[in-house]
Amino acid sequence: MARPRTERPILDGDHDTMTEDDANKHYNRGCGHDKCRAAAAARARENRAWRKANETPTSAPIASMPAIGAVRRLQALHHCGYDHTDIASALKWTPELALSFITDPPNSIRYTTHTAIVELFTQRRDSPVLASARPGTVLYSDARAAMLLADERGWAGPYDWDDIDADPKPPRGRQPHDFDADGNLLRAAHVPTKPAKPKAPKKQTPPPSGFGPRTRRTLRGDRARDHA
Repeated sequence: MARPRTERPILDGDHDTMTEDDANKHYNRGCGHDKCRAAAAARARENRAWRKANETPTSAPIASMPAIGAVRRLQALHHCGYDHTDIASALKWTPELALSFITDPPNSIRYTTHTAIVELFTQRRDSPVLASARPGTVLYSDARAAMLLADERGWAGPYDWDDIDADPKPPRGRQPHDFDADGNLLRAAHVPTKPAKPKAPKKQTPPPSGFGPRTRRTLRGDRARDHA
């Protein structure tokens, strides 16, 4: 039995010129225009098809594997300032699909999907967005929003795990990012803590052969008497 049609107001906007993405976003804001409804329905079908293709029965271990490690990796990239639109672009997913995968993940995914996520994670975990973005730019603002969302949801960073696929929780816990009152990053929580290098002991230059401490004191005394 089909769901009853939910009555929604028609929100302001030029519906004739909207792209499917824009119409879907407009629907998510509450618009009931037919074009927005159609765009949202198409996006929902895409998401269902992707889930059906990627979530396989546990009786097929060769084709599938637990999704938890892949989900944690994408959450950790959020922690580094990459939002779901960045992730979607890199993986050739829709933004809605990427956000759904991160916030409402499947139990299992295809091995090929896991491999693609691991590759993206490895490429970007050491390149936080704010390391190259200037404060005040859209890139900086979007990255900051992604990092704050990670803090709000409690998503751990790349280096909070010993084994991101198997640990029940981050062994060292996680620390939120630290922004000042103007929104500038003071401390990034995802940066790995590098152990301080031990200081090398100072090299002691041995005295020349035949000149021990007593001999040197004697020579200094002789020079002093010569100049007296």
